[in-house]
Amino acid sequence: MTRIRVGRPSGRHSRLTLTVAAVVATVGLVASCTPSPAPVSHPLSASAAPAPTTPASTPRTGNPDWTPTAPSPLGTRYDALAFYAEGRYYVLGGYTGMTAEIWNNDQGLHGDPVFDGASYDPATDTWTRLPSFTDVFPWVTASSAAAIVDGRLYVVSPLGPPLHVDSGEPTTGERKAAVLDLRPGGGWTALPAPPATHDRGDQLLMSSTDGVALFADGDSTAGRGAFFAFATTSWTPLPRPPQRSLDNPQAALLDATHLWLRTESSYDADDNERPGGNAIFDLSARKWRAVRLLDAESVPTQIVGGLAAFDTYGPGESAPPQITSCHFAGIAGATTDRCTTVKLTADEASTIGGLTARMDDLGGSIATRPLSTGNAVESQGKLFDPRTQVLWQVPALPGVTYPKESTEGGPSSAVMAAGSGSVLSCFGYTHDADTQTLTNHDQCYLLTVPDPLPGTALH
Repeated sequence: MTRIRVGRPSGRHSRLTLTVAAVVATVGLVASCTPSPAPVSHPLSASAAPAPTTPASTPRTGNPDWTPTAPSPLGTRYDALAFYAEGRYYVLGGYTGMTAEIWNNDQGLHGDPVFDGASYDPATDTWTRLPSFTDVFPWVTASSAAAIVDGRLYVVSPLGPPLHVDSGEPTTGERKAAVLDLRPGGGWTALPAPPATHDRGDQLLMSSTDGVALFADGDSTAGRGAFFAFATTSWTPLPRPPQRSLDNPQAALLDATHLWLRTESSYDADDNERPGGNAIFDLSARKWRAVRLLDAESVPTQIVGGLAAFDTYGPGESAPPQITSCHFAGIAGATTDRCTTVKLTADEASTIGGLTARMDDLGGSIATRPLSTGNAVESQGKLFDPRTQVLWQVPALPGVTYPKESTEGGPSSAVMAAGSGSVLSCFGYTHDADTQTLTNHDQCYLLTVPDPLPGTALH
């Protein structure tokens, strides 16, 4: 789901976008290969990585550029839930009426929620409307979570308005949950609400044959997660993570059955530290294990070829950004935790244009998770293949220019999602800082992502 940027430095996050919300979709993993040798910075366990090999996958030679999709049945919107699952893209809800005033984050201003959605089949270039959820949710935003199980779409909405809306302090409330039967003629059915919480955090759903597991960012009361069992149609708490402190939890999906949770340290009334840290949850075993990791700007991307990628920094404030690729024991055949780090040049670390310029949090700290196409993941506003260590600059959308040294000027806050070898971008808007005007766009585009990515490995 995915907007995929996560992590909360300077208000910028990595949402495997996935634009944030995320969906549990099985990622097509490729035969495990590891990156070229590079300096190892504070590894989980020191081990040199072998030289890169050609990915064991069928080359994807489609046009590596944005191409217009068939006209969408949906109107322009922002802050919508978007994700890829089982061969289709889904776009639901969001807010309409983006203006320059909202762009400038004038307090209390926001658009109106919309209650429709549609799915897109990239194989046939066709859109299909979904039933309205007017009577089910008060809103569905990019902070919602979704998963598809057995032809049914499960959605959990946040308990409050999107974080960019100045609506006062978050209050105790209820998240809403519902399921949509995706068969012709199917409709929405309300489900029991997940446990009440105190924050409007982004959410993630993991799916299994017997239920769905819910996790939330930024909400220590929900850091442990909850499980909705199909058989009993009820929610029960999941085991508590091993961290002593669950403050400001940030979660990310590694694959269909493993979730990463990072928390911050907190202090009691006597100023004693309760350490946070990192842990991985195995849904199939319903167990956690603690993991030690380098300091990272983002939580992990989804696994590609046995590896997850992070945005990290070198030692010292003036050190350049880095990309770290990690294996985790028990996932994709790995037997130990180990990481390899590559420093980036100024050009490689630049986020001008690419994907980042089209995802904006409107000043509200909305988490956006790294996009994953199955063969590449978002990093530094580009796409990165951790198997070959290639970082690919994403082409600009047609007719869009990106001013030098700035991420402004392109369609921002587009609804973005990534799937099997492609990225979908819809409903961006162009903001002119000089005239303080804003133009909404209603066109959707599909980017075919080459496999392997073009370029040379990072050094």
